Amino acid sequence: MSSATPSADVILIRNMAVDMSVGIHDFEKAKKQRVIINVSISVPANQSAGQDDIETVLSYADIVSAIETIAGEKHINLVETFAEKIAQHVLTHSQAKDVRVRIEKPDIFPHIDGVGIEIFRSR
Repeated sequence: MSSATPSADVILIRNMAVDMSVGIHDFEKAKKQRVIINVSISVPANQSAGQDDIETVLSYADIVSAIETIAGEKHINLVETFAEKIAQHVLTHSQAKDVRVRIEKPDIFPHIDGVGIEIFRSR
């Protein structure tokens, strides 16, 4: 790591499960299905760590709430679209430098743990 590279912290949301309407097939449109979401967000290193103040950091609770809202809004055909919506929301926060979003549908194929998409977006 170069000394010119600024320090960063990473906010993690791991294996968040939501039931949502997603998919292109009729059986996916007929009922909600379980989706697993993983998000990692690079933010500047917390220079105010000694203050112990939520106002100085990007709150993972706010991101979780936004994901739940996006998942519940309306049917989404593609997990790619869902991932993009999450990434776009995260990047509206000034502290977010970049975001990695992984969306998996674990119940589509009985012989596979999950299928999905992982995207990386940055400012």
